[in-house]
Formats: sequence, C-alpha cells, structure tokens
Amino acid sequence: MHDQPKYVPLRESTFFTDLRSARPLVEGTVARGHLHDDPLLYVGKVNGQDATVFPFRVDAAVMARGR
Repeated sequence: MHDQPKYVPLRESTFFTDLRSARPLVEGTVARGHLHDDPLLYVGKVNGQDATVFPFRVDAAVMARGR
C-alpha cells in the first residue's frame, strides 16, 4: 500500500478537469468529530476558568442513555 499510486490531499491532479485531487464536499455535508466549540462541554472551562456547573442537565433519560 505504501508504494501504490494515490493522490496526496490538496495536490494537483490531471485526472479531474479542475486539477484538484481533493474533491469538493457534497452539498449538505455535515462535519463530525472535529468541531469542539463548547469549552464547558469539552474541557470543563468557562471564560478560561474551571467550571463549577455541569454542561447539561442530568435526568433519568440521560442516565439511561449512558448505560
């Protein structure tokens, strides 16, 4: 696999008419796994300080989902 032909991301390619090896995203594509824009939820911080609250309400439904 190391030596097989492949496209390196964002490198030029003559295969496609726009010369891009990285293809445009399909309309409606939703990113997942990289957007962590809630510091309270992901790192436990509020305005750069340690949080003193939980990032969401914990109820029976949340507890059941976590099992």
